[in-house]
Amino acid sequence: MIELKKEQIKNLISQNINEFKDFPVAEKFATASNESQHLAYKDFSDSLRSNKELYGFISKIIGGEFTLNNEEYSFSSPFELANFIDSNNIEISEGESTWINNILKIQESLKGACCSTKANLINESKHCYEDLINQCDEDWVFVKNIKKTLSTQSTSEISVKLIFLNNGTHLKTI
Repeated sequence: MIELKKEQIKNLISQNINEFKDFPVAEKFATASNESQHLAYKDFSDSLRSNKELYGFISKIIGGEFTLNNEEYSFSSPFELANFIDSNNIEISEGESTWINNILKIQESLKGACCSTKANLINESKHCYEDLINQCDEDWVFVKNIKKTLSTQSTSEISVKLIFLNNGTHLKTI
């Protein structure tokens, strides 16, 4: 049995997007923006378990049975994390909102900034993000609620791992 990671299944669907016209959940996942990609993947994963036709179609394309690796989700930048929290209405604590709101304000400021100001703002967002990630752990409200939102399990045990990156540099896995 083949184990496929999120990016592998997304690439497979994207490369064969016209063949997935009968499976809107797959098309939605393949074309989702960074901010909505995690939830689109969760919807796709949930649908895959209940839709034998979709599972069979993908099995035919790859030439065998497969499983999805649903245990890891990564955030590669401060803006990806902040936009994910904001666009998915993830509940966060008052203290966490200070960091997230600062990152969102910096992102908004980037729209009208000149080159040198942009560089400074991006650098500030990185420091803010790194400060948040370096201090947080599995008990922080935003971590718990992101894991709960992304979990594809119906049990009370949530095994999702969150991987926080900054420009390709691994900061923390929770």
